[in-house]
Amino acid sequence: MAKNLVLVSFSIAALSLLNACQSGFCTLVAGVPGVVVDTADLRIGDPDEVEVCVNNRCLPLYEIEEPSLGHGESETVIRIEGDARERTIVIRERSGQILAGPAVIDLELFEPNGEGCPGSALQGHFRVSADGVIS
Repeated sequence: MAKNLVLVSFSIAALSLLNACQSGFCTLVAGVPGVVVDTADLRIGDPDEVEVCVNNRCLPLYEIEEPSLGHGESETVIRIEGDARERTIVIRERSGQILAGPAVIDLELFEPNGEGCPGSALQGHFRVSADGVIS
């Protein structure tokens, strides 16, 4: 009898945790904050001389800092910090010449566990056109 009571108490506690969010049900997936920039259409001379910057945080072109966000051959994935939805993207040569941007972009709140549940993250996926427009 005591064993069944413990099992029922544990089950109720677990269900309470899962149903604690506004949506009524939450999973335990953690979103990863980051920006994916696809430069497949952008004309680039030497890719080794190009970097992608989000709010002055730069990575070499095609570097994947967070594989769960993107992994395409023409993508650069930058992990971000903070809760500001508005960010600035620039694609430039290491010499300083701007190839695309600066463009102010808005990130979206990704809620993998349901609305109002923990584990949400700001994310954005952007493409750069041949003429350097970021959208």
